[in-house]
Amino acid sequence: MNQAATPAPSQETAPGQIERAESVVLVLTAILSGLSLAFLGLAKSLGVAVGGVLAYGNLRVLRLLVHGFFVKPAEAQSVTKSHKRKMIALALGKFVFFYGGVWFLMAKTHLDRVGFLIGFSTLVLALLTQGIGGTARVSPESPAVPGKTA
Repeated sequence: MNQAATPAPSQETAPGQIERAESVVLVLTAILSGLSLAFLGLAKSLGVAVGGVLAYGNLRVLRLLVHGFFVKPAEAQSVTKSHKRKMIALALGKFVFFYGGVWFLMAKTHLDRVGFLIGFSTLVLALLTQGIGGTARVSPESPAVPGKTA
């Protein structure tokens, strides 16, 4: 049972895909803001822009958190307590400021809620396009189940 080792298909790392999803969020926000300005008016367009920017910020901080919790710093062999404290503070800050900010925008301002939801949905659209694009880039020679050969 001497099987030749087959190299793994060249797939992009998850951080690269998420960085690309961040770019897609910004592009979709710009497109949807322009379209809503042309067809729905300034109020909805402003809501779309604010929602898209918050979606981008949410995804960016989430990427930093995941990278900080699961990837060791390059300069240290083990994760230090101060690094863990920074990540916990970032997670707490994300929760408080993001959800508090969304509450403030919805409850205390005249921001268009439908426009905001359209803008915030760019996050879902970006992640869907990256997921669909990621599965389309898998080479046909790669096995359907990792670790199994045909």
